[in-house]
Amino acid sequence: MVRSPLPIYARTRAASGKPGSAAGFAALSGSGRVVRPAVSVLRPVPATPSLYQLSTHAGKVDTVWHLSSHGPRRPLPIPVWRSGFRDGFAGRALFNKPTGLAVDRRGRVYVADSLNHCIRRIAPSGRVTTLAGNGERGVADGSGRKARFNHPTGLALSPANELYVVDQGNGLIRRLNPDGQVISLAPCGRPLGGIAIDGQGLIYLLIELRLGDQAQVALSRLDPSTGENAVLADWEGRLQWLPYRSGEEMQPFSRWWLRRGGRPQLVEINETRLGEGLGLASDARGNLHWLAGYHLYRLEQAGDELQLQRQAIQIDLWPMARWQGLSVDAEGVVHVLDAHHHSLYRIQPGGEAECVFAAGSQGLLSPHSVATDAYGQIYISDTGHWRVCRLVPPGRETLLQLAKLAFLPYLPAPPEPDTVLKGLQRVVERYLRRKPPPVDAGPLPAPVVAETHVLNVLSQGKRSQQLAVVKELVDLLRRPGQHLGPLQTVFETLLAHPDASVRTLLIRHLCDLVHHERDALFWIALLDRHHEPNRLLKKYLIEVLVYLGGRYELYGHVVPLLVEYVRAPEEDVVEHVFQHLLAIRQSGYESLVDPLIEELGK
Repeated sequence: MVRSPLPIYARTRAASGKPGSAAGFAALSGSGRVVRPAVSVLRPVPATPSLYQLSTHAGKVDTVWHLSSHGPRRPLPIPVWRSGFRDGFAGRALFNKPTGLAVDRRGRVYVADSLNHCIRRIAPSGRVTTLAGNGERGVADGSGRKARFNHPTGLALSPANELYVVDQGNGLIRRLNPDGQVISLAPCGRPLGGIAIDGQGLIYLLIELRLGDQAQVALSRLDPSTGENAVLADWEGRLQWLPYRSGEEMQPFSRWWLRRGGRPQLVEINETRLGEGLGLASDARGNLHWLAGYHLYRLEQAGDELQLQRQAIQIDLWPMARWQGLSVDAEGVVHVLDAHHHSLYRIQPGGEAECVFAAGSQGLLSPHSVATDAYGQIYISDTGHWRVCRLVPPGRETLLQLAKLAFLPYLPAPPEPDTVLKGLQRVVERYLRRKPPPVDAGPLPAPVVAETHVLNVLSQGKRSQQLAVVKELVDLLRRPGQHLGPLQTVFETLLAHPDASVRTLLIRHLCDLVHHERDALFWIALLDRHHEPNRLLKKYLIEVLVYLGGRYELYGHVVPLLVEYVRAPEEDVVEHVFQHLLAIRQSGYESLVDPLIEELGK
């Protein structure tokens, strides 16, 4: 039983007493105390489960078929996710605890593969490559696979397209340059995973800082050009970024000296349990957002003026929610993950909150990080399933498909529909200029001439001649108006040809030869009498039969043929046909599929 999400209670209005305070946030001082009592109203916001459709962007899953022990014994698919270390295309690549995510303007997704101790990249085409690290734990700078990491977690991209990595096991910040060089930077405390970069290239970290015998979670700033660290503190009556070096708290007469009264007070996040991953993000205005406990914090930076605001996030009946990842899109909308209940929540700038993806049997398992690209697509590191997922917002599917068709690059902001249409127009114009105008091909040859010609070549010609005549026949029959009945002997000869390459050339173009229902019935009857020995061609014939059944609503003729493929000795062929039979059954043909499967089981 899938547990449905419960209503979220969001604090939607707060009066901080200061001009310019955003709705839903209360202004705080550096020590975390409310400057003026905030008047707020808690109202339930209904949670709408699964507003977005979840798909696997990269990661390998195998399907195991299990006979149900309840009711009729029928095979049920069970997904089994695989972990490991392997590059390749999206469906074959293997990860081992993917955590941090980042997306650049070209749509490339960067992944911190924690237990493989390396940084991976997923191209828009789906190909996964390793940028730095080789699966061995260690600490070493260098180029590409010569570098060593120890449990990398957080990722962030700078305006110069430099990737910064939180090397949590080594307590360092690593910079991966576009040329592949890895350089180490030292923070002033132990980084906890949260990292963000503003428009000036400054790095912000959530760190564990020890002052005396106490460990505090603080917000620090690192300048990569100079290596100087600063922490956010309440000093001289206002929030400031104060320079800090490890060990200064024990040096006499320094501003951090523990024996001296009146030292700066860190803006401590007291609600956070140490060891949990913390989300930190920067918006388009340079404001910082992070989650601690059940509060969303925002640090507004306008020159030297800093203002810390807090917004309560309360969920009724789910007191054990554990916030893990955080991202802010161009419109100021915050997406946050609940790793305990495997769900994704969206928080509007005004404070309204809703669940956009709820946990399910095929959903997320201990998600860690979330990132958003320029088109509004949401990427999630599904740590428990060793994969990277993608969520497409409702209404954006058509725009994404048209943008890919028009070869539009990834932009800082989503393209307007007019831009997509103009791109499509340019593609069509280039195609028309390159393609020569059609010419009159003359009268079509009679089918009997083609039959005689093909049979002679198949019986006496060389292999290259046989392939050429099959291609000639296919090109001829692609034109509508041809009758396939007189060529039945030719097709039977081709399907029984001993050379698999000749059969492959026909089967690959078989769907192009079907123009109406009569042609589909002709091919179904031929394939019913054909017994294909090649394993790969069996799987292709399964695809052909499924296409004919769905295109012309001939499942009554196709399903009995598909069930016969279950008797095949190859396991991958049986798995392939079972997946299609299950999809046909779920589309409303239970009465057609179930009796045949039960009869086969007997």
